[in-house]
Amino acid sequence: MASILIADDLKDLSETLKRGLEVHGHSVTTSSDGNLAVKALAKSPFDLVVLDIHMPGTDGLEVIRQMKVAGHRAKILAMSGGGKTGDFLFLEVAEKLGASASLRKPEVGR
Repeated sequence: MASILIADDLKDLSETLKRGLEVHGHSVTTSSDGNLAVKALAKSPFDLVVLDIHMPGTDGLEVIRQMKVAGHRAKILAMSGGGKTGDFLFLEVAEKLGASASLRKPEVGR
C-alpha cells in the first residue's frame, strides 16, 4: 500500500483522513504545519502528499516548490478552504507548481 503524508493545520480533518486511509492499509504520517511537512519529507519518501495551502509556518505552495527542487516524486493533492480571503486561486497556482490535483475543502462551520 501507499505511504502518505497529510499536512494540514486542521487536526480533526487530518485525523479523519488518516483513519480512513489506514483502514485501507495505507501508512499515514500527519503534520500540522508546512515546516513539519518539509522535515517529514526529508526523513522518508512518500507516495502521496495531501497538502493544505494555508498553514502556519511554511505554506503549501512553498512546500510544493521545495519538493520539486529536492526531486521528490510523490503525487501531490493540494487542498484549500480559501484561507481568510476565501480565494481559491491558490489551488490553480499549486497545480502550476506541480501538484497532481487540487480540491476545495468543504465549508464546515462558516
